Amino acid sequence: MSSLKKIIAVLELVSDEKMSWTPEEIAKTLKVSLPTAYRYVRELYGTGLFARLPSGGYTLGPRIVTLDYQMRRTDPLERVGGGLLQNLAQETGLIVLVSYWLNDQVLNVYERNPTGSGDPRYGRGQVTSLFRSSTARIALAFQKPARQKRIFDRHAGNPDRDLLGSDWPSFRKALNEIRREGTSRTEALLVPGQIGLAAPLLNSDGIAQGSLTIVGPARRFALFDEAALRQRLLDTTKELTRRLARASRPTPRRNTRRRA
Repeated sequence: MSSLKKIIAVLELVSDEKMSWTPEEIAKTLKVSLPTAYRYVRELYGTGLFARLPSGGYTLGPRIVTLDYQMRRTDPLERVGGGLLQNLAQETGLIVLVSYWLNDQVLNVYERNPTGSGDPRYGRGQVTSLFRSSTARIALAFQKPARQKRIFDRHAGNPDRDLLGSDWPSFRKALNEIRREGTSRTEALLVPGQIGLAAPLLNSDGIAQGSLTIVGPARRFALFDEAALRQRLLDTTKELTRRLARASRPTPRRNTRRRA
């Protein structure tokens, strides 16, 4: 593991369950020497990524907020897709989520709520359940088989994994069915009374880089013809993918030389 990955692993230790860490705890959890743990902490504290607490432990520092601000300002998602996603939320009355695939996890990076207020169950930065949520299932279905198999093996003994299949052939078959369908629908698997319907955000190789999801109470979904709602989601996903791809292309340089 590279030094950068180890530093990130230290940052990822901070959670709702344990918000502060000492060097001794870091060393024990990450199985590194105590001097190495102290070095990680010094580097993180020196860059503002860690803050020291009166108790002597360390937690995430103010530099995290700065980086999040920079991401919000520079991520093309809001710039090219904000209006598109707002329209989807307003027309359906459902929460709209954009999530990205990152290191075999699915992370919510964007939430548009028709009420205008956020929902802490789906907020920015939340890692969603890899096997219970439609958001993650559709992204997993559009990964390469080798990655799917690695994830299946890594989560042996996890009852959530077995919702898709308790053995590799049945697990793979369930993902293939989701892939053929083109969307994933789950009901009450993640939040009681809530339905999630998700479509993949595909790169040029047909691999999911994330997903677009609409979420809401079952009674709200019952107001729509679900086939039409599914098509609306697929059309929005296709347009969002097109806009993001266009935004990622380098801007042609203008020839500023004057003609003689």
